[in-house]
Amino acid sequence: MVPIAADGSLAPVDIAKSSDGLLELVFLINSEEPESASLAPIASALARTESAPFSDLEACRRAMERCGAGSAQTFVDRYCRLTALLNAVGSERETTWGRKDVQRQLYRMAGVSHTRSRRLHSAECLLGFIAAEGLPVVVKPVDGVASRELWILRNENDVREILQSRSRPENFAGMFAETFIMGQPPHAPYLGDYYSAEVFRDRSGNPFISVLSDRIAPREPANREAGVIFPTHLDNTEAAVLLRTADAAVDALGEHHGAFHVEVKQGVPQPDVIEVNGRLGGFVHRLVLAGTGVDMGRMALLAGLGRAADVRLDWRRCVALLMFQPPVDALRIEAGPNRRELMDLPGVFSVDRLVSHGAVVDGRGENGGALARVWLTADDHDMLHRRVGRVVETLDERFVLVDRNGRRVCDTRWTQQISRHQYKECE
Repeated sequence: MVPIAADGSLAPVDIAKSSDGLLELVFLINSEEPESASLAPIASALARTESAPFSDLEACRRAMERCGAGSAQTFVDRYCRLTALLNAVGSERETTWGRKDVQRQLYRMAGVSHTRSRRLHSAECLLGFIAAEGLPVVVKPVDGVASRELWILRNENDVREILQSRSRPENFAGMFAETFIMGQPPHAPYLGDYYSAEVFRDRSGNPFISVLSDRIAPREPANREAGVIFPTHLDNTEAAVLLRTADAAVDALGEHHGAFHVEVKQGVPQPDVIEVNGRLGGFVHRLVLAGTGVDMGRMALLAGLGRAADVRLDWRRCVALLMFQPPVDALRIEAGPNRRELMDLPGVFSVDRLVSHGAVVDGRGENGGALARVWLTADDHDMLHRRVGRVVETLDERFVLVDRNGRRVCDTRWTQQISRHQYKECE
């Protein structure tokens, strides 16, 4: 059984394709979420579909019993805890999904992280942590997903902003703070200092596929995620160290089989785990399929069943997803590009998100409120970089953004970092 939602890392149609001939697919939809319930016609056309309130664990278990499902697996972050509980019938094991504060302590105990953290209950609690540890500090929900409500406090202005936005003690409920992980400088200025590992493990806990991706440099100062690149720039030795760290982080959580998305930095003096997610990474399936032809959705389903596959990832081309993020002060879109002009750029094979003019920018939403998602391919990393830079230039020129006072917002520092070109400031 697969609990689904609109924001999963694999769409229902792709789950159905990946499961063909592998298992008897059953979807489970949250009857308490109108957006998820709207998936019912699509899901029902693809496979048997059950519905239950996800806040009621017993109702979900009854749905599993009705269809005879032996296990559950999800591609949605916020459903990882539910899935683990559905699979834990008759087991004494406690799940840590949805408790990133607890997971951080487990990473430290296992030696895959040296990052210190504290559960927050008030502004005073946060200020006490900052006084003890110093800046920068990261603040995020214990059950956070996709960078939602993620704060990076680098200076006193950042601290004042979060205190003003969360002026009441209860506004810190469900939040925790941790020291910022300092990564080693990336291989190129347009890359971020962190990496994502996809780890697929069979029932014995052995990884049968492990693959690393680079991240495009996030847009500062809000650290908004800007994209993914496959394969990694790292050499085999460097990549192997990070992949071993990712696998050890999964062990630290007491997990055995399944697909896991692990974010990790080349820390000093050793790698440090940012977080582990109990599902296939976002955008990974489509990127790897375009670069190698391997169906990562199928690999994830196999891992969820505890099975393995003898698969090798042979990269025929480099691939990237660019998430174009707005400057931090932008509030509204006055004008923007059209999809056709983006599709005409070299290497672009899809534009699956393009926010239209008049829309309000949501900088703390999922993936930082990206204004566009553009998928590209190239023969090598240098060509891919040039193509990503060309897309960034085009988007930067076409989007006209204004702040809360109606003044045009123009911050070309990130654009220059990605494209290597110099820009005149907006007039």
